[in-house]
Amino acid sequence: MKKLFFTWPGIGDNLLLFAAAHNIYKSTGEKVFIASKMNDFLPYCQDFMEYINWFSFEDLYLPSSAKEKKLKQVESAGFVPVFISSSGYKYLAPTYENNVTTWYHKHMITRYCERMGYSGEVELSIPIEVPDVLTSTPKSYICVMCGGLQNYKSIPKALMQSIVNEIGKTFQVVQIGSSKDPLLEGVLDFRGGSLISAYRILRGAKFFIGNVGGLMHLAKAANCRSLILGTKGEPNSMSRYSTNVYVYPIDYCDRCSLNLRDPQHQKCFFAYKCVRHITANQVLSAVSANIDFLISRDNCLEYYEIAEADPVNGLEDFIHSTKTLSCESALYKG
Repeated sequence: MKKLFFTWPGIGDNLLLFAAAHNIYKSTGEKVFIASKMNDFLPYCQDFMEYINWFSFEDLYLPSSAKEKKLKQVESAGFVPVFISSSGYKYLAPTYENNVTTWYHKHMITRYCERMGYSGEVELSIPIEVPDVLTSTPKSYICVMCGGLQNYKSIPKALMQSIVNEIGKTFQVVQIGSSKDPLLEGVLDFRGGSLISAYRILRGAKFFIGNVGGLMHLAKAANCRSLILGTKGEPNSMSRYSTNVYVYPIDYCDRCSLNLRDPQHQKCFFAYKCVRHITANQVLSAVSANIDFLISRDNCLEYYEIAEADPVNGLEDFIHSTKTLSCESALYKG
């Protein structure tokens, strides 16, 4: 039986899983099997991985009979489904029945490689090439996003609007992201488009301003340099790229990145100051100080890490995730 690897449904999670598959192929010549419903990008990954698009993480939450049927379909196709998460789990006393999420101080690409059983050098890049097509974007522009799916990464509208008000005096600003994200004033609205469309918009942009998340990884894949409003809700090492400039708040507690709190599932004591206390002046100063780097298309030296095989067994990571404590107030409300 062949292992069929899959992960959470997020944009970044899947792009990083593809990047891990590329590292394994580059080192071993082996094409691992990946399950994903990110259909926009799958055809551009077939040189270094095998894939199916009729099974993914969401199928694990189907009604029992439908879920069983789907898993039997996977088995009939000759696969053992293997769910991969880049995070870990710490079970809590006194019952040890529930857990909280913990972080590894390695890049997510490296961690995915390890969970797929790979040891060796890992390049922290996302090598997906999508052909260009004509778009309706202006000739010279930058991209921004606003909001976010989780509080410890979410960019407040007021902050991003202040940034756009100033940077819009120099650059045309294009807003990308989910149609549910707050719409900013003074931007060209390209929210809600396909991932391929967002990729192509990013590839044509001077640079991107956003948060740690799916669009940051998409910008990396599109070779678009980024100014990232960082978060101390997770270790910097999990998603750091050589093509990014990072801005962090001066004051933060750092409990979550040290695995003393779970920012996804436990309420923050400090109103998420690990990202909310970044100021517009910090971001604008960082743009000014790094503008030559941000608009450059020269190749950067990529970061590398060493993976040490730590293979996951079947659906064990998914089973851990179902036992994670949840705090409704920790989730992003919009």
